[in-house]
Amino acid sequence: MNPSTIAELHEVIDRLAGRKIAVLGDYMLDRYIWGTVSRISPEAPVPVVAVDDENVVPGGAGNVVRNLADLGLVPLVCGVIGEDDNGMALASHLRELGADLGPLVQTDTRRTTTKIRVIANRQQVVRVDYDYAAEPTGELYDELIGCATEALEQADAMIFSDYAKGTLTEPVSREMLARAREMELTVCVDPKPEHIPRYTGATLVSPNEAEAASATGIKITDDDTVIAAARKLQETTELNAAVITRGGKGICLYEGRGVAHLIPAVPTEVFDVTGAGDTAISTLCACLSCGASLLQAGIIANAAGGEVVRHIGCATVTPQQLHEAIDEKAEVMEEIQTIEVAQA
Repeated sequence: MNPSTIAELHEVIDRLAGRKIAVLGDYMLDRYIWGTVSRISPEAPVPVVAVDDENVVPGGAGNVVRNLADLGLVPLVCGVIGEDDNGMALASHLRELGADLGPLVQTDTRRTTTKIRVIANRQQVVRVDYDYAAEPTGELYDELIGCATEALEQADAMIFSDYAKGTLTEPVSREMLARAREMELTVCVDPKPEHIPRYTGATLVSPNEAEAASATGIKITDDDTVIAAARKLQETTELNAAVITRGGKGICLYEGRGVAHLIPAVPTEVFDVTGAGDTAISTLCACLSCGASLLQAGIIANAAGGEVVRHIGCATVTPQQLHEAIDEKAEVMEEIQTIEVAQA
């Protein structure tokens, strides 16, 4: 890839600072328990974890907020959490990130979804979930829509972070998407496969290969089938583009004008893909919000994803790390394929 193209990618990264992204979705608290295993329990055939450390971080849509904040943007937190201890802890951590919690709705009518992961010897031993997936209705629905609309009025773009925990119901999704389109805002969606039809008219959706296969009914086995799935997503949901993240194979971008881009991943030691989808949607939307092309956004998002999978847990990247990753991966970028897809 020529030096001028690399320079343009660096310029996009430099423009990220201070942009405002509204993040509407399912907010959770992730608790990590770190330790070591040296014996099996005499009570049952399970490992005994000797705890060394514990920490909590925002999860779900909260991890999207973490990614945006570490990239230097200002996330606007749109969602519903409880007024319980976990909700208070979650709000505190989001605030420490520099996020704007003005649009966040806290209520005593629901619990905050919490996930506990026990990790020993660099491997996850078990996960314990406290799920709460009630849909917002009545006054709570009106408050959520009102707060999210106020956030849109300040935002440069919006992300829907769908973890199927009840926030992004079809009425909420369609109403907020319509309001964002009236304001001509970019809307990027990290969807659950069964919910993709409700995001018709968004700027893009960004499922992984398994989710895209589930949503389209196309078995993805190679480049041709991933392009076919991306095309079907784009055409059936009237998107500007469809993005399919492919893990160790990189990213497939399909634009509505019939152009597909295959961006290869850089070989790296992968420790944990947890949260990689959050990094992808955060970086894609952040770059699009400051005028990047879809291909530029995809290249930078691919570089970001390659960085976070090197770490255990939901990692993030900084602008400096992105600058370094772009320089390190210049040779791999020569392998990007751009394909003109025949129109039906």
